[in-house]
Amino acid sequence: MFNTQETGLRDGDIPQDLHLHLTHRGLTAEQTITRKQAVSLMFIVVITLMFAFFDLLHLASLIVGVCMVGYVLMMCLQLILSAVSANQRRSLVTYTREELEGIPDDELPIISVLIPLFKEKPEVIRNLIQSISHQQYPVEKQDYLLVIEEDDPALELSESDPNSLWHVLRFELPPSVRFCLIPHTTPKTKPKACTQALHHVRGEIIGVWDAEDRPEPWQLMKVAAAYRKLPEDVWCIQARLEFHNPYTCWLTRFFTAEYTMWFQLGLPGLGTLNLPVPLGGTSNFFRLRDLVHLGAWDGWNVTEDAHLGILIARSGKRVLMFDSVTWEEANSQTQNWIKQRSRWIKGKIQTYLVNMRSPIQLYRDLGFRGFMTFQAMYGLMPLSLLYNPVFWVIFPLDLWHHSEIYERIFPVPVLYLGTLSLFIGNAAFFAYVLAGTMLRGTYKNTPWMFLSPLYWALMSIAAWKGFIQLISGRSHMWEKTAHGLVEEVTFVTHEETTKQPALH
Repeated sequence: MFNTQETGLRDGDIPQDLHLHLTHRGLTAEQTITRKQAVSLMFIVVITLMFAFFDLLHLASLIVGVCMVGYVLMMCLQLILSAVSANQRRSLVTYTREELEGIPDDELPIISVLIPLFKEKPEVIRNLIQSISHQQYPVEKQDYLLVIEEDDPALELSESDPNSLWHVLRFELPPSVRFCLIPHTTPKTKPKACTQALHHVRGEIIGVWDAEDRPEPWQLMKVAAAYRKLPEDVWCIQARLEFHNPYTCWLTRFFTAEYTMWFQLGLPGLGTLNLPVPLGGTSNFFRLRDLVHLGAWDGWNVTEDAHLGILIARSGKRVLMFDSVTWEEANSQTQNWIKQRSRWIKGKIQTYLVNMRSPIQLYRDLGFRGFMTFQAMYGLMPLSLLYNPVFWVIFPLDLWHHSEIYERIFPVPVLYLGTLSLFIGNAAFFAYVLAGTMLRGTYKNTPWMFLSPLYWALMSIAAWKGFIQLISGRSHMWEKTAHGLVEEVTFVTHEETTKQPALH
């Protein structure tokens, strides 16, 4: 099993060279692909070209068949996770009111929350400060670190300017909130900044929030209560993420439905089945000692949270969802959304390449079920987004001009699988996002779900953008997601919809 104890660290110790912990294990994305992987890939390419030279159509049929099997496997995984998570109370860490209110203040741990910033607007930080002020947790046990690069362009304005970020950092932060300047180093990524900020934390429990987050007031108390009763093999708990602007445009309507299903059915199911759980990047909470034993975040991976979830699984430890919610802003601009989604997909490919450097060891660490789940989520899912457009082109071309070549590429078994994937797969995705609107209570979004193929196509565009960046030497480039694009804040529950003004 992947050994997390070989550093000899005592609880709370944080070595200055923490980033080397992953480097020594070859589990960092600093090098996108190793020489061994490059040689293996070249061998596969040569064999494929030789096969294509002698029998191109049979090769095409084989590739199509493998793709169709991949579709079916992903559909099966989603159905299993949804079925397992149907009873959500069994899938979440929950608490009674007595548990939350019965812990003496002197027994509560200090919780440090890292909040990385980059090119943030002062209004976003002011909203964050107001959200922090609502936390039902002893003020002296709250420790918030605003983590910011010293060369952040947002710091260029003078601190005397009330509209500058410097003014907020110098004069408007409450006692529980500090700012931490990170020296200028590469790569310019959120995980690198968070790993460096660990040297400045006060707490024994570490959390991560994004600048635009609005966590529920009882979240920190729930974290403390959870870690009091959870076994030692639970190394991370994460809250559910919801979007507070589900009606802004067609994009936020789909994004909201997708996230609702993922955080209410997908992730709880993975945790219940003890399968690898990709973290959501925010509202994750760890014991400091566990995070240090893992080597913290990989500064070179642009989807560092997903990679950290795999490291936890490889260590034989668990990630669970706990019954809390954090509100975020859904991307309402197409270009902004593509930037974010392409980074996620690029990071998943990075995570796949890093962990597949030793597939036999990965299999030993994760076991059969975990290994296959990893292949589906980090291998098949990004791959399917890349080859989807190919099949979208082939299918109408065949309808327009059917030929014998098409019959040879799609023999009967492959044709049946393809038809199953095309119609049932798209119907399943439609049902998936439709169920998301039902779970969230955003019923007036239901008619929009008929446009799900358009959303799926946009995901493929983002996938190709991320893939091109990966192979063109820009694998570590972090494209900033703009926040504060929406003024109105809408909180939606299962029973009712209420409008609340945006925080200013």
